[in-house]
Amino acid sequence: MKNKQSQCFSGKYALSGITVCGDCGNAYRRVHWKNRGTVWRCKSRVDKREHNCNGRTIYEKDLHEAIIKAINETLVVRDAFLQQLNDNINSVMTDGLTDRLGELDCQLKELEAEIISLAVGGQGYDELASKILALRDERDAVSKEIATDANMKQRIDEMEDFVKGHDAIVEYSEVLVRRLIEKVTIFEKNIVIDFKSGVSVTVDL
Repeated sequence: MKNKQSQCFSGKYALSGITVCGDCGNAYRRVHWKNRGTVWRCKSRVDKREHNCNGRTIYEKDLHEAIIKAINETLVVRDAFLQQLNDNINSVMTDGLTDRLGELDCQLKELEAEIISLAVGGQGYDELASKILALRDERDAVSKEIATDANMKQRIDEMEDFVKGHDAIVEYSEVLVRRLIEKVTIFEKNIVIDFKSGVSVTVDL
């Protein structure tokens, strides 16, 4: 069921929740038109609450064909695409962050040992406690960044494995969309497909 305050809908279809309008930014919804087939329309136009949205309505078969074309484009220019993935991997290497995390751990260990030797409220105690709290906050931030980079690297590795293992696809696959695609933005004349690996492909309509 749709939450009244949410733009995310049923997860039955892989494109639900990741397909958005290039005109107003709202999510696209899957709609069945009697005698005309299934289409995807901007939520603003379906709900008729925002009449100024000009987001195009697209037949599902055309949307699926655009997805297939985008995925196949990564396979046709395999070498260039793999190089781009490699560049993306290099951009998320966490060696520097890992070193910084080690430095913060050492500093925290030293300060925590030092504060133990001070009586609560003693001279320098408050200043030392503030330094420890600041270092802990920085350590948390660095840890989160490392986790984010590691997740991105995993996505890039998965995309690389897919590109190396396939020549072309001929049918739309919900499984592939869930596995590879982060976001689909529908504009008047084209569709931009953002892959989870950080690569984008534009398909003209």
